[in-house]
Amino acid sequence: MCPECGSAEVAIEEYDFGVCRQTGYHDAGERFRCRACGATGDASDLGPCNSISVGSSEP
Repeated sequence: MCPECGSAEVAIEEYDFGVCRQTGYHDAGERFRCRACGATGDASDLGPCNSISVGSSEP
């Protein structure tokens, strides 16, 4: 779920930039792009995706 607008229309894309010259660490991971609002960011920033709608527990 998009942290900006709450939409579930999110694409996750992997990236791999190789080794960072400044730190020496491997720069790779996953980023997200929201198809609804255009927000982008780290995939770890995404909220949980609730794909099941839960109705009222009262009759």
